[in-house]
Amino acid sequence: MERVLEIAYSSGYWMMEMATDFPNTQFFGIDLESSAPDLVYPRNCFFGQGDYLKGLPYQDNFFDMVRLDMMHLRSLSTLDPILFLLSEVFRVTKKGGYIEFWDSDYNSSPLLERLTGIRVGNDHIEKLLTEQGFVNVTQKNVAIPLGKGSTVGEFTVDIIKSFIASIDAREDDLLYLIEECEKYDSRINVFSGFGQKL
Repeated sequence: MERVLEIAYSSGYWMMEMATDFPNTQFFGIDLESSAPDLVYPRNCFFGQGDYLKGLPYQDNFFDMVRLDMMHLRSLSTLDPILFLLSEVFRVTKKGGYIEFWDSDYNSSPLLERLTGIRVGNDHIEKLLTEQGFVNVTQKNVAIPLGKGSTVGEFTVDIIKSFIASIDAREDDLLYLIEECEKYDSRINVFSGFGQKL
């Protein structure tokens, strides 16, 4: 691979790790806010800033692979910007190139939804990619239960409780959270996959 794009690179950790492992590949990143590391990072990393929902500033058929974190799109009230972004991803991906995506949805509880604003239900990324022209789309899912009985689930609830405490939630809400997560069998469903442009 010559060039890889990560959309919504956040801390840039994935790009830097991959650039170190694959020094002959150029890794480009675009995010809404410039959060490129201030420290030294591999010379084959190029961190950029831009509103990727309004278009990608790259030429057609430029990238061998595009990596997309769909969770950053959860707050959108309509699919239109997502469909536009996916059409842009298709445009900048080379023929024979790949898209890698990951996302999550939630089987939540009323309290958790009210306190976090987390939207329930996934946007069926597999279907959306196919509609944009990608083929050989595959998706794998992993469910992480929230609450007692799972170390990961308990840890995740602790993180959610810390977040909720930071937004000044009522103390009785925090105490009831784990009980309600167990009552509603709350889970975070993480899914990832690939598609190809032919």
